[in-house]
Amino acid sequence: MHQIITILIFLIAYTEGSYSQPSFDNELLSLEKEIFRSKNDSDRVGFHLKKLDLYIEHNDFSELAFQEVRRIDYRLFRDSIDQKRFLWNASLISQLNGAPSTGRNYHAVYQQYHSDSSIAAILLGIMLNSQSDTAYTNKWINHLVQVDARFEALSCMNEVIEFEIPNKNLYVVASAILPGLGSALNGNVFQGVNSLAINGATGYGLYLLAKNNLYLNALLWGAGLGLKFYAGNIKLTDRLVELKQATIKDSMADSCNDIYKDILADYPIQPK
Repeated sequence: MHQIITILIFLIAYTEGSYSQPSFDNELLSLEKEIFRSKNDSDRVGFHLKKLDLYIEHNDFSELAFQEVRRIDYRLFRDSIDQKRFLWNASLISQLNGAPSTGRNYHAVYQQYHSDSSIAAILLGIMLNSQSDTAYTNKWINHLVQVDARFEALSCMNEVIEFEIPNKNLYVVASAILPGLGSALNGNVFQGVNSLAINGATGYGLYLLAKNNLYLNALLWGAGLGLKFYAGNIKLTDRLVELKQATIKDSMADSCNDIYKDILADYPIQPK
């Protein structure tokens, strides 16, 4: 009996909580029904915008919000203010979802129709172009430096893009001359020693075959396993160098992100 009463109390409380106010999901579903019932594209895009605004109101910038962005044709807006808000929010949500190329398109249209020289608009443009267009980012960073010298630090992303390990091809050449040497010089000593051992053992095997007049066997083994191990050693070195370069770039990018966070604390980019 006690368990039944407990369950009833729980069900009453749950029911009251569920129906006390429309839930986020119910509001989204209601708007989706209006989209389905809409008779023309202009009305439909208006409901799409309301749905996107609901995501923003609930601080939901997830993949679902990004999907809603991609359902909207900005050319169908009747109100230029609604179009301006959408293009801005679409640029920002695209960036937050790791789709800067999509965001760049929205941002370009936003600037084309609603020229905006605010710090927030420039910062968003820099963020969207930081990994693809160094000329663009340098231009606007130089512009922002006139406002606050701290913006000079934003050029770090260009440094990330342009960074390469000095003379990295020499590591590959070193492994071509002596298997494993390039890997060892790159800091991967174990892989370097392993490559040297495998290629050394292969070379010694070829020597023994040739010494015993097994020239055909030596030729077949050299053209097969020998060449495979030797080429593999060179590819391994190249891959390890690229991996090291990527690791350094990731570390530099993390430092850049910290710089962006500090600047955005004073110059926030907010949805409209």
